[in-house]
Amino acid sequence: MKASLFECVPNSTGLPQNCHYEKLILMKVPPLLVDLPTVADVVSLSTATIQKLVRENSFPKPRVISGRRVGWLMREVEEWSESRPVSDLLPPVNAGIRKATPEPGSTS
Repeated sequence: MKASLFECVPNSTGLPQNCHYEKLILMKVPPLLVDLPTVADVVSLSTATIQKLVRENSFPKPRVISGRRVGWLMREVEEWSESRPVSDLLPPVNAGIRKATPEPGSTS
């Protein structure tokens, strides 16, 4: 029996997940519209900063999806990201490096 797009099929880990999104990933279909928390994650800014930039006309405006729901076109978010100037600042020396945590029971 073939599973429909809206039918939840567990993955190999058996953990619950957003089945619709997982199927889009499996089908390699990028999302067209994304919500505010997702936009904030994608561009590494807070949701408050996104809202401020939208009010200042410095970030793409959301689109109306339904009566009480809006979303951002990923294409516009990507275009905005690519239009950002290149930074002269280098990342801090420790960027991306985590300190080793001691194993439980070890004395360090």
